[in-house]
Amino acid sequence: MRLELRRPWRDGTRALLFDPLDFLGRLAALTPKPRVNLLLYHGVFAPHAARRRGAVARAREVAESPAATEARAAPAPPDGRAPAPAPAAGGSPDEETAAPHRRSGWVKWADLLRRVFEIDVLQCALCGGRLRFVAAIEDPEAIRRILGHLGLPTSITPPLPARPPPGGEQASFD
Repeated sequence: MRLELRRPWRDGTRALLFDPLDFLGRLAALTPKPRVNLLLYHGVFAPHAARRRGAVARAREVAESPAATEARAAPAPPDGRAPAPAPAAGGSPDEETAAPHRRSGWVKWADLLRRVFEIDVLQCALCGGRLRFVAAIEDPEAIRRILGHLGLPTSITPPLPARPPPGGEQASFD
């Protein structure tokens, strides 16, 4: 198998030749393992860094500060300059010393599907209304009765055996 490079290497190499199995082995080595983080932090943001908690808290304070919030919310002037800072609010001392609301990093599964794949799993396919969670039924006998009442199969069907390859031939990498 010949793999052409986008740009030639410094030594002039323009393509690489592999046997099919060697190519697949190298490709498999580049494939990330499932459920392993691909983004790793080092330095102060490393998971067990001694000063991580303070650095993250400071970053959150800056991001959630009223000046930063107003700067994000204020529209830019038409001439392209940065918006002028808003005058300081004369809030009560209790408001100024109150801890900022901490948001959880947890996001609902349905919201993730909607944001990533543009699939709204909580929208009814028939009427377009919103679905809501009512209960999780875990009792096997209750599940059998509900499925039987709906006319659905109450037992798990065994999977079919794998089909043979097309044409009954061995796969070829030519």
